[in-house]
Amino acid sequence: MHADGTSSEEPASLPPRARRAPLRSALGFLAVAAVWVWSPRDALAQGVDPAATDDSVTMDDLQEATEPYGQWMDTPEYGRVWRPDPGIVGDDFEPYLTNGRWISADEGWAFESAWVWGWAAFHYGRWVYSSGNLRWLWCPDLLWGPAWVQWRTVADTVAWLPLAPRAVKVDPRVYAPLWIAVESQNFTRTDLPRYRVPTSSRVLAGRSAPPAPPARISPLARLRHGPPARTAPTASAPVAPTKAPPDQRKKAPSHL
Repeated sequence: MHADGTSSEEPASLPPRARRAPLRSALGFLAVAAVWVWSPRDALAQGVDPAATDDSVTMDDLQEATEPYGQWMDTPEYGRVWRPDPGIVGDDFEPYLTNGRWISADEGWAFESAWVWGWAAFHYGRWVYSSGNLRWLWCPDLLWGPAWVQWRTVADTVAWLPLAPRAVKVDPRVYAPLWIAVESQNFTRTDLPRYRVPTSSRVLAGRSAPPAPPARISPLARLRHGPPARTAPTASAPVAPTKAPPDQRKKAPSHL
């Protein structure tokens, strides 16, 4: 992927040192972003070893779950990918932000989506941002994870970024603005987009770890791997039943 860097001219009346300061700040921000976009620690995704999972999900299952709600396509850069329908997810869709919430489970922080295809797209495979059409594309995979994201945590802020497939070398100029950050007190809210805050270099320099789990009165059940059961979902199930009318529209989670 490629993205053109842009800059604005400073007024000529500014002294040279003042004109250089924004440039140094921007370069520092990109340097921090570049280091963590390619962090080798992202492989385990919150410490969950994919090799330990025992799923019977197939690529056909993933395609069947998502096909009514978007478009499958073959791309030279990323192979076979799925693009969610903007008429369903909205033009402002961002994975691991739109129409869902973060929940704490034994496997780590998991993204619970209100969309019926969320069990597939947010737990199997990774997302890549296409700067060509300004859309997020899902690259399916058979390895399960509670959430395939990178984390940054400081005292008062939590930030995360969808992980690109290992074979994709991302452009930090494109990905730096895509980090999602919220104040820690708002991290588990159902309407996360309302509480989004700017992502600074201070946040990106935070701990490369998810936020600490909340105190528990009793242990949580393990999250379901694979498609949800055809019976009524339990409290720990990540999503609603698989099938739904293709014209399902974006709406606030009713069960969250």
